[in-house]
Amino acid sequence: MYIAFIVLSVFVLIHMDGIREINQLGMWIALLLLLLLTALFGTFRILAWIREGKM
Repeated sequence: MYIAFIVLSVFVLIHMDGIREINQLGMWIALLLLLLLTALFGTFRILAWIREGKM
């Protein structure tokens, strides 16, 4: 998930002018934030499982 976040962030940075022209920059930023939050949630979930001895 973190790799996808990094790749998508680079894509958005490279194409920011074009994305802004078609008024989709807000949607792409929201998508990036959701992807980051999902990755962080998964990481914390796995850490909790390790602490509980489920993994």
